[in-house]
Amino acid sequence: MMPYFFLLILAFLSTHSLPKADDHAIYLSTLTLSDEIPGATPGTPILTVRVFSDDLRDAIRNALPDQQSVSEETLCAQHRDQVNAYFSKHLILKTETRQATQSTHSSLSASSEEMQIPLTLKEMSRESDVITVSWFASLPKGCKTLTIKADYLMELFPTQTQMVTIKLNGSQQMLRLVRGKSFGGVVVEG
Repeated sequence: MMPYFFLLILAFLSTHSLPKADDHAIYLSTLTLSDEIPGATPGTPILTVRVFSDDLRDAIRNALPDQQSVSEETLCAQHRDQVNAYFSKHLILKTETRQATQSTHSSLSASSEEMQIPLTLKEMSRESDVITVSWFASLPKGCKTLTIKADYLMELFPTQTQMVTIKLNGSQQMLRLVRGKSFGGVVVEG
């Protein structure tokens, strides 16, 4: 009886693979836009993203098939441009600004214009299994609202979630962005 039990266990294990040690069940990142971080200035808050290094490595390899040599260890030192280019497609801030315009009859009217906010890479670092990427975000004068598109990693991981915190002008707002709902908006005027 014992040999049959052993064979049954062996057959079960041979047909079912155990999870790899480097897999993880949570696909989560944090995104913070804050004017309270050291180095931020009025009108130029810092945008910080924290992601698992293996997920970002996989996303870079997927987006750039010729970059298969990318490793978790080399992402920050040797692949900054590729990481920044990847995020420039998957992390977009836009604002709607209102500007007063004068019509031909000397009356003032307000018009709205949507514009993308430029992001300038500040730094990139790796600590353990997490990559942190930071950018300066140049908010224009008259910025009233922000729209955030953050669909990075969602092309590979359908359960990816971005937890967004916006700390501007002394107030804090939070968003949860997921696949199919990777856009969010907040009011930022003080």
